Amino acid sequence: MTMRSMLSILLLLIPTLITGYFYGDTKDVHTFENKSEFETKVLKSDSIWLVQFYDPTDSSAEDFAHEYIFIAELLKGIIPLAAFDITTPENEYAISDYNINGSKSITLKLFADDKSEPIDLKSVKDTGMIVSMIMETLQETINTRAGDNNAHAGKTKKKSSSSTSGGGDGGSKKKMESRVEIITGANIAAKIYENPLVSAVAFIAPWCGHCKSLLPEWANASIKLHGAGAILGVVDATIEADLATEYDVSGFPTIKLFPGGVGKSSSSAVDYEGGREKEEIIRYMLEEVDRSGVPKEIPELTDATVMEETCVMEGSNLCVLFALPHILETGAEGRNKYREIMGEATRAVRGMSFGFAWFEGGSEQGKLENALGLNFGFPAVVAYSNKKGVYIVQRESFNVGNIRRFLTSITMGKQQAFPIDVVPVVKTVEPWDGKDGIPFEEESLEDIMGEGWDEF
Repeated sequence: MTMRSMLSILLLLIPTLITGYFYGDTKDVHTFENKSEFETKVLKSDSIWLVQFYDPTDSSAEDFAHEYIFIAELLKGIIPLAAFDITTPENEYAISDYNINGSKSITLKLFADDKSEPIDLKSVKDTGMIVSMIMETLQETINTRAGDNNAHAGKTKKKSSSSTSGGGDGGSKKKMESRVEIITGANIAAKIYENPLVSAVAFIAPWCGHCKSLLPEWANASIKLHGAGAILGVVDATIEADLATEYDVSGFPTIKLFPGGVGKSSSSAVDYEGGREKEEIIRYMLEEVDRSGVPKEIPELTDATVMEETCVMEGSNLCVLFALPHILETGAEGRNKYREIMGEATRAVRGMSFGFAWFEGGSEQGKLENALGLNFGFPAVVAYSNKKGVYIVQRESFNVGNIRRFLTSITMGKQQAFPIDVVPVVKTVEPWDGKDGIPFEEESLEDIMGEGWDEF
């Protein structure tokens, strides 16, 4: 065999070798050798599939492979994942068939019930957001199938009349919860300009159809963004005409984005370029928080009020409590390192229904620790659902990877939950002052017993 022939064979094998390097060591990510196999396994399947179309020669695709395998492990047995190398000749058809942008190294698409119209996850690369969008698609698919079955059984009419009736008990429609700020010319300075959080403001008109479609998504996104370093606002431009003129609003809705920090003005605003569905809004805002904002610090659990805000109030279906070692054990530097780990690990589930707080373990909160099974040392992590009356303890070592895996696996129902026998009680304590602890001074026997105690 000539050198040229060997080189030609090697060049043909490069895509296969690269693909094997990414996903050859895992059975949790499916790969396809040809179009027929893809059609059989994905398009003719009743399952929801997450498919990654990628260019293996791009370094970012290699970096993302680790996250993708992690997601595949979480979703094993629930949602199958596949990886599709678009650089091989037999796979080039996918570029046109699925509108793959050649300038992007990675494209993610969800193939749900309608396989002819896959859901484009666009530039989503955050593990928590990907898992959240998959689970929402799964829930929507279940609801759709359940609705179809009900209709087939002749139950749709009954369901419709009971759920939409406005009479009798006052109607069963649940009032939509929202964290959206109503912005006016009088309060925009306080709520937006001098607010350190990243913010987006939608200028709307009551008669605008697109605005009516946006508002429910805006409201739902506002709840998920609460406590994550960003807020959403809305301006009725038909009332706040001067404000609309200042921002050169000519169509509806017009959305303006403000970076993090104080001392802003109308000149600080830029056009919002994100999507208008809940998950797209959340993703875009969190990206801006990463760029210009300061994410809200995880609060210290100093009293029952913090517990109430973290674990009970709207937007937090699960609260996660971090029990850190005593300050005398770690000092200020050690405690801050643990807090950095907390902050980095929780980034994976931003925008999801989690609330977070931390407290000093083995100190003042003994009743809380006993109620939540924290009896094995610190640091420790526990997730608590006030609504369901259960808790889930993280048993692995306290590091970013393990905590992130614990949090995302909770959303998959892959963690064992235990019933709470005693209602968690939070003792009111003084907040940490950010300094090293002062060691306790032990009293000598002479101080305790008095002078001459040893002369007897």
